[in-house]
Amino acid sequence: MVIGILGLCAIGLIIIPELVYVRDIYEESYARSNTMFKLTYQAFILFGICMSYIITRFLLWKKERILQVFGGIGLVLLLWTFGYFGTSVYSWFGNVFDLSEYRGLDATAYLENVFSEDAGAIRWLDETIEGQSVVLEANGDSYSDYERVSAMTGLPTVLGWYVHEWLWRGDPADLNVRAEDVKQMYTSTDTNEVLRLLEQYHVTYIFVGSKEKEKYGDALNESLLQSIGDIVYQDTASGTHILQVQDT
Repeated sequence: MVIGILGLCAIGLIIIPELVYVRDIYEESYARSNTMFKLTYQAFILFGICMSYIITRFLLWKKERILQVFGGIGLVLLLWTFGYFGTSVYSWFGNVFDLSEYRGLDATAYLENVFSEDAGAIRWLDETIEGQSVVLEANGDSYSDYERVSAMTGLPTVLGWYVHEWLWRGDPADLNVRAEDVKQMYTSTDTNEVLRLLEQYHVTYIFVGSKEKEKYGDALNESLLQSIGDIVYQDTASGTHILQVQDT
């Protein structure tokens, strides 16, 4: 009974995207892509559970030989697909038998290689800050190196990956306002305006690192930021630092 219900649920998850879909920003070109992505993955898992149970029952069936034969065929076909594991692992991770390339399970370990200038500051935030203090950092597009601070610490920021935020909200108007406000907080020469925006978004810490310097360049107004915040972390070698906004 349970396996039958799981099987019907899996079939339903496949049929649903053929009939309906969630409208999002990809509607014109890939209308069903996100709906299928979210539902068919779960169908794959449910079918896998059903298949494992059915093959086992067929192999252990004593009354009818033909069912054992079908179970054996199913098991062979299942084992035949296992070769994909090696191909998929190699295509993503390379030669895993080369211990010098071992990456481990620590999702933050790449910081020292990719963000060597910012790694110390990010780890300081992660280890020091308690609660959900808002950290200001430069925002950018999805699948880019932006938002590395909030992603690696779990602390909230003013604006996340632009396209992902747009995708789930359907209207970029508010995002555009926030993106401009983030820029103003980093580049404005108007102290009162910066303070107003910091208060509006409840910002406690301002992160000034490699991506902020890359995005805003010479427009980055570090002198103004340091006049309204206290440096609580600084990497003298890279210049990356964190400011805590002063109480006003």
